[in-house]
Amino acid sequence: MPRTRRKRRREVVRVPRTDALLPEYDRGTVPEGLVTRRALRDMGLSPGDNRGPVAILRCRLCATRPNWSCRHPTRGFLLRVDLAGPKRIPTLAQELSLDRAVAARRTCPKCSRRYYYYCLPLRTMGSCDPCAQGYEPTIGTYIHAASRRFRTGWPRFPTRELQGRETASSGRPAMMAATASAALSSSCSRPSGNRTW
Repeated sequence: MPRTRRKRRREVVRVPRTDALLPEYDRGTVPEGLVTRRALRDMGLSPGDNRGPVAILRCRLCATRPNWSCRHPTRGFLLRVDLAGPKRIPTLAQELSLDRAVAARRTCPKCSRRYYYYCLPLRTMGSCDPCAQGYEPTIGTYIHAASRRFRTGWPRFPTRELQGRETASSGRPAMMAATASAALSSSCSRPSGNRTW
């Protein structure tokens, strides 16, 4: 029986706040013009010309230790809003190539089934789990063979008509092949413009 690994205790490095390399602010005291990367993303901006953080947002625990610099992993790094730029929007050709790459990772080379929810372990197993273990998968987890021509990525996730059906015997989501191909063919038209998700 393998031995359990002992968790190493994180070494606490105490640095006085006066010796900190970057200015530190507690929550609620951050000046205007400094936001975290997540806040930039919510505003539709990218870091742009920011070459690293300009200040540190202290964690809540360090708010009780005003004389020490915050060294916890939960601290935030603040960036300048005036140096941020707009997000880059991918072109339709880039989106199509990404969809094809994801479709190739989700398609089994043995049975040619394309799975909805996950990429297949093609490097380790070389096929999908039903082919490796020798069982028949649930129909609601892959795109039926009748709709293989839509393998390039639309719809990326199954529609509600395909998800909600359950059989009384097994309790698993199931559907008829004709219903699957009809629903996929009706919803596989590529939308105009960029993605909204």
